Amino acid sequence: MLLLGLAIIISVIGHILFEYTGLPESVFMIILGVISGPILSIITPMTLEPILPFIFTISVLILLLESGLETQIIDAVEKITEASFFTLIVLIITSLFCGAFMHFIVGWELLPSLLIGVICSGTSTLPVIYFTRRMSVNENVKSLLVYESILNDVTLLTTVTLILQAITSEFAFGYTVIHIGRQVILAVLFGSITAFIWALIMIKVFHNVQLRYISTLSILIILYSITEMEQASGVLAALTFSLVLGGLNEIMENSGIFYKRTIAIFEPLENQLESIIGMQKEVSFVVKNLFFLVMGIMFDLKSLSWEITTIAVILMIIMALSRLFSVGFISFRDDKYWKDVVTISLMLPRGVTASLAAFMPIEQGVNIPLLKEIIVVLIMVTTITSTLGFVLIERGARAASE
Repeated sequence: MLLLGLAIIISVIGHILFEYTGLPESVFMIILGVISGPILSIITPMTLEPILPFIFTISVLILLLESGLETQIIDAVEKITEASFFTLIVLIITSLFCGAFMHFIVGWELLPSLLIGVICSGTSTLPVIYFTRRMSVNENVKSLLVYESILNDVTLLTTVTLILQAITSEFAFGYTVIHIGRQVILAVLFGSITAFIWALIMIKVFHNVQLRYISTLSILIILYSITEMEQASGVLAALTFSLVLGGLNEIMENSGIFYKRTIAIFEPLENQLESIIGMQKEVSFVVKNLFFLVMGIMFDLKSLSWEITTIAVILMIIMALSRLFSVGFISFRDDKYWKDVVTISLMLPRGVTASLAAFMPIEQGVNIPLLKEIIVVLIMVTTITSTLGFVLIERGARAASE
């Protein structure tokens, strides 16, 4: 409890000092986590491991609610389409490049090499949202990075499943494609219907500010859980819920299928959401910074052997180059992202999804030596690199403006 209180105070001080130093509070959180975890053992990784999935899931849901409510739904649909194409290109190029390095240089077998290449392709939603909300880049780049990180949950885990099926000789491409379609359709359907019903309940029941935010967050958690139990994407359902709830008035006014009387019923929703967004700011601030604290605590100093660290660093460099090539590829169609190619290339933090993917072979009874250790180091190295990249980008932006 003492550490938690100190962490929040330090993050607030870091936030204030950001204007003067250019260092985000995430730097201080990682350092505090490493000191209190691996160095002083105030909190051990073993203590946190059982509750980590819960912490990260709640954190992602809180940040998705914030992002979704503040995004224009019609604009979001267009940007998600672009992000889907970019995500696919990054997946292909990163998997091939990183897989080739692991196979031809490190000497791993082909399918395990491709597996780690796929795991390297996906960014983590939590730190990406943290950085993009504070970066001095245009909104198109911010949207591309955020939606890419969300779509990774589906593309990365699905591709890892296909490779594991190939390794265990249980390959079923047709079944997997149908499963992906079902995941997406159910998630979007559940999220949309829940948002519509919850909007009506808020308008009819919540006539003052109290309890709107916590009730909405609770509904989002329930939606995520039910969607996951139905073997669909809970994260995609949460994103859909947040986007539809935040843009319901816009959807109804532009769809042309609702009567004016029906549209008028939902007009009070805008005021309801303003109070939720106001409450959300400080909650998401705490959540985003606690993520970096946990990352520092979970960092295993014992995994820092020369072999693993060297592999992780080279993989990270290949990942950055792969993202650069991917931006170049999509720039043939539209070059609006090319001027921010450095920013997009350096926003490569790995997190929860990479961790889950690293443990999937173990669950399937597939033994891949050093996979888990490399991914653990890779998560920390990419998070630190993204943090440093963020600092350099912001300082460059400030110097240019002066």
